[in-house]
Formats: sequence, C-alpha cells, structure tokens
Amino acid sequence: VRDMPGRSTAEPPMESLFRDARNLRRNVDLLASQVTAGALILVRREEPLAWYDVALAAAVAGKAGAAMELVPVSGASGSLPPGMDNASRAPATTPVLVCAAWVDGTSSSSLRVFFDYLGGHGIQVAGLLSIRFEKSAATAWLPESCRLVACSAPQVGQLTAAATAAAEDTPSARPQSARKRLRDPAPGVAEAAGAGGKKKKLLPLDTSSSTAGHEGGEREKEAAIAEKEARAGRDHHASTTGDKDSSGSTGSDFLFSSCFEYKANEPIEDRHADRSLGPAGHIFCVMDGHGGVLASQFVADHLLDEVAEELRVLDSAKEDEAADETEAVQVALKRAFQSTESAFRQELDTMRAAGKVVKTPGIANAGACVVLVLMRRGYLYTAHVGDCRAIIASKASASAMTEGSRKRSRAAMSKFPRGLEAIPLTTDHNCYNPIEVDAVRSRCPNDRNAIRASRNDMMVIRQRGGTAIKRVAGSLAVTRAIGDVYLKDPRYAPEEFRNHVPYITAEAETSARALSEDDCFVVLASDGIWEISTNEDVVGWAADFLARKLSDAPPLEVTISQEIAAQALANVASQQDLSVSTLAKLKHPDRRKLHDDITCMVVVLRSAESIIGGSIAAEEGS
Repeated sequence: VRDMPGRSTAEPPMESLFRDARNLRRNVDLLASQVTAGALILVRREEPLAWYDVALAAAVAGKAGAAMELVPVSGASGSLPPGMDNASRAPATTPVLVCAAWVDGTSSSSLRVFFDYLGGHGIQVAGLLSIRFEKSAATAWLPESCRLVACSAPQVGQLTAAATAAAEDTPSARPQSARKRLRDPAPGVAEAAGAGGKKKKLLPLDTSSSTAGHEGGEREKEAAIAEKEARAGRDHHASTTGDKDSSGSTGSDFLFSSCFEYKANEPIEDRHADRSLGPAGHIFCVMDGHGGVLASQFVADHLLDEVAEELRVLDSAKEDEAADETEAVQVALKRAFQSTESAFRQELDTMRAAGKVVKTPGIANAGACVVLVLMRRGYLYTAHVGDCRAIIASKASASAMTEGSRKRSRAAMSKFPRGLEAIPLTTDHNCYNPIEVDAVRSRCPNDRNAIRASRNDMMVIRQRGGTAIKRVAGSLAVTRAIGDVYLKDPRYAPEEFRNHVPYITAEAETSARALSEDDCFVVLASDGIWEISTNEDVVGWAADFLARKLSDAPPLEVTISQEIAAQALANVASQQDLSVSTLAKLKHPDRRKLHDDITCMVVVLRSAESIIGGSIAAEEGS
C-alpha cells in the first residue's frame, strides 16, 4: 500500500499504525470467513488512496481465495478497467463485493458515487464489507441487492442497532443470486451485527469428571474451521463436578445443579461447595480467593458447617421465637459468615503464636469473596461478601417484552435473551459502589484518602496511560471479604494502615426472594465470569444451551456451567486477538494477565421444556 501511487501523503502516528494493524488482523479473520472463494472484491481508487480500505480488501481476498481490483472512479461516466466489463464480470457467475472499511458521513458521498458507477455498468453488488457502518449515511443509496456482510470489532457494541436496521429486509425480498453467492456469516459476526446469519456456535471446553484436586480433561473445537477439527487431550486447567440432580434432597426447589472451574492462577484460588440439608434446604456456594488459597479453602471447609448449625438452631426453636422465617434465616446466614470470619482469625492467631511470619504474602493478606445461595421452603436466600455474584433468570413480564418489541432495537431486546430477564440477587462490594465507598470511609474517618489507586497502578499509568483501579487503601479492590486481616486488625496491619483499620468488614449482605413459577435458573460465579460477561450474556448462553438440549442436534457433551465458562473465555480470546485454543494453551502467569480464575455454578429450577417453551411463547406474544 505504501508504494501505490496516489496514496495519502499523511502518515498516521506510529501508535495508530500498531492499533490499526491489530484491528485489521481481527477484521480480516471475521470478514474472510464470509467471502466465497472466487468472489471479486472491488475497492474504489480515489485521491488520496484510502490505505485501510485497500489493506483490508487485499488481506481478505488473499485469505478467502477471492480476487481484488482497484477501480479508479472519476464520476459516473468513468470507464471500467480491462476485464471489468459486464460480460466477464457478470454477477450471475461471480459474487461482487465492495470493501469500504468505514461507511460514515464523510465517506458516504464518494461511496455512493462508486455504487452508482457500478450500477451504471450493469454490475450488481452482492455485499458490502465494512467494519464501521452508519445506517443514516447509507440508507438512501445502498442497493437492495447489497447486504451488509459484517460490522465487526471494535465497533460492534455501538453499531448493533444500525447494522440490525440495515439487515431488516427479509432474505426473500432480495435477489436469490446475491444471497446464494455469499457464505453464511462467520460465527458470532452476523449475530453481533444483525446480518441475518447463523447464531454463534462455540464448542466449549469438554472436561471429564475429576475427584483429584482441580485436574480434568479438556476438549476444544473451533467453529471457524470448516472441517470441524476435533482435539482431545488431558489438561490441568479445568475441572467440573458434572450435573447433580436433587433427587433425595427433601425440601429442595431445583432440578439439578452444575459447577465448573477453570484456573488462571497456579494453584487455582477459587473454591465451590454445595450441600443438602434435607428439610432445611440446600446450600450452594462459590468462593473467590485472593492472596493465595488459605482463606478460600478455609471458607470451603467451614462456612457450610456454620450455616447448617445456625439453621439447626433456628429450626429447633419454637414457632413464636421465629415468627418471621425469612428474617430469621437471613440473621442466621449473617451469623454463619461472622463465625467463619472469627474462626479464620483464630487460625491465624494460632499460626502467629507458633512463630509463623504472618505478614508474608498468602497469610495476613489472604482473603475470600463469597456468594452463598440457600434454597429453603420455597424461598431463595443469598448471603455474600465481595464481588462474587448471583443472578436469577426469570421469564420476563409481558409488559417488559412488549416495551422491548416496541422499541425494535437489539439493545432493548438483548435485555431479555429468549424472553428471560437476568435479575441480580447481589450487589458487588467494590470501590465503584458508592454505598460501599461511604461505608469504608465511615469505618476509617481519619484516612481522608481511603479509596485510592495502588502505587504500582499509578506508576504504570504514568508510563503507559490508562485508568487506575480504585482500591481500599490503595491495596484491595473489594470492600468486604472473609480474611484480609491486614486491613482489619492492627496486629496484622502494616505500619501505614495500623492507625486506620478496620477498612473492610466480613459482614454479609443478605436477601430473600419467594420463588415463583417464572423463575428458571440461578447462576453463582466468581468475578472471573463477571469481569468479562454481562448478566444478560450469561443468561443467554445458559438459555441457548437448554434450547439445544431440546433440538434435534447431536447430544451435548458438556454441562451448562461449562458452556457459560467456554463462552466467557471466547470473549477473552476475541478481545485479545487470540483463538480459543491458543488461549487454552497459555500457562500461568501469562494466562492470569488475560483473565482471572473462573468458577461458575448453575442451579436449574425448571425443566428445559418449561423454560424454553415459555420464553418462545413470550417472544411470539410480544
């Protein structure tokens, strides 16, 4: 491109070149998978030459086995170059595509002239390759035969509505020849861009059950490979407990549960546990450790025992002593968290008395975020500290679905994947929660800068730019946790914190919710999921999994929790310009730089037929 005559003399900054090269590679992979071999990609050649258009078209053509030609345009009366006459380039034999990396207000007028120019010579354009598309700039002149092939990263989020609107015409309204010459859009691209293609199908990590630590098997398949290459082998990154049904668990309000772990740290710092309490209910719990595994393992070993004991005491009380069941259960859960915190401190005190150096990493700074769900007698209770999160998928109300349908936007309807609403059961206890920030400051009023960035973060920001993470005392990202005694107890606090502790607390926040027939499934997960996925993403992935179980597709070889984790990891891979298989091969510490430990637990309350059948009916009714 640099050597082509007529290119722009303005050189983009080096930083821009690096960024564009990275984006170009991602866009090439997405676009090339949609272009049929033998297609003809046209790029308008004007002064100055749009180097990004040319580079994008050339790379896509080379990867897809298509041809590319630069077409000089001096207005609608310009002549076609040799070989571009109507007889040799008729769309009946060759799909003609136009590549324009950016279709916006600035480029629209010249691109319109180009389309008029091609149309005047009898060339029917079957598709437009674009990575930035503004509907308002193209609606008036984009030919009916031309559909938007892709609108890919990095502008997907902002352009969903525009791309959807551009693809609203039904396929039957377009010439059959134009539709048949293009492959189905690449997995995930058409769905994000609304180009009417097939929904993304990621074949996720498939692990065999393991009872020895956190080791298991792993299988990955990349949907972008047409031949569906399969790779099977042992891998120590993943572990799954499989699906557990609730048969024999008297008093439970669910059908089955599933949990999956995928590690980024070495060793993994996440833990999970579940236990049937018979008539007293069923407990599900996810722990996200930090500063090592000491705290998360302790919580896994003790918290459920504390909850069981508190509920035993509650159930043995007379009815008049526990008139408000829901309030009493929440108090019991809070006591169980506090008892676990006290027991952990006693453990550290014993270590301290034995002469262990408790200020070393992994002891005084060991902590755990925890989310616990209790299913009990028709109610769902939560108790949590930190940024582990729980959500429930419930069938969206008719009024909400009608409002989303009325707006006719993908953004509005994406709030209700398959007619389900993602309802948060917990709030994140971190430094971006204003209520939590006020609580931290009230606990240590003599530290006027209790919420601040770490010194390391500030050093990186000065060197590379960006935004620093807000932390408690410039150290911890969460405002509640079990452990982290260096931010609670002056005996364990470094000198700079000693006069200000306690900064944080282990007091659990609780909630109670009466379960209804509209409630479908619950998801508990560590922040390894929530950092890279929205609540709606997770509900949509789980619902799609259940829908596939009802379809005629081959039997699924993964669990519902594995599916969610695999989709979240695919998000990470896409953001980092990596394939899923490349991401899976990374070892610690490289893997930890890209994502945290992932633990996902799903508790399914209703049958797949009830969940998916009802959601489809809701969508049709709206």
